[in-house]
Amino acid sequence: MNYTTFLLLWLGVLAFLLLALPIIFMVRKARWIEKRGERIVAKVTSVQHDRKRTSTGAMNNFYTITAVWTNPLTRQTYTFWKYLFDENPDLKISELVSVIIDPRNPRRYEIQLSET
Repeated sequence: MNYTTFLLLWLGVLAFLLLALPIIFMVRKARWIEKRGERIVAKVTSVQHDRKRTSTGAMNNFYTITAVWTNPLTRQTYTFWKYLFDENPDLKISELVSVIIDPRNPRRYEIQLSET
């Protein structure tokens, strides 16, 4: 194996790791929260819809859901966000959504839009 082939192989491995590691960490976080998290109910405060045209002319829909919850013990309010791509959440302001939080750190969370 010559030096150029060796270098290209390592660059490919490095590129793969740079792309794969963030996805792996997101999946691990979601699994951890689902197994050990506490389910709470938050109130939807905003559902934003944005349409953007791609370079090919296709239209894509982006949705941002914002919900809030106040911890009854500490009275601290937390804001949760979920971003969706081409998936209409069909939610209205003041509706309730299920959120699974890390009880030790509610800033780690997963908004559950459909019961699984």
